[in-house]
Amino acid sequence: MSRTQAVLPGGPRLSGYLSIGVLAQVYPIKSVREALASCGRESRRQRDLPAEAMVYYVVALGLFRESPQMRVGRGGASSMPPQ
Repeated sequence: MSRTQAVLPGGPRLSGYLSIGVLAQVYPIKSVREALASCGRESRRQRDLPAEAMVYYVVALGLFRESPQMRVGRGGASSMPPQ
């Protein structure tokens, strides 16, 4: 059974625009942690996906509404600094 060939969409890739580093310049990690603490949602344990990363992910979802969630997640995750 033959299948149609998968083709990547043309134009620039999302990862070219999105990185945690860029978001961290606009929303510094200190400010994100203060916001989480004021809401009572700061991380209590060190995890693979800390609350701060989720804040940046939600901001990226808002900025790239037209992109699939998985693509936004991959774009941001590829630039996450090691903890």
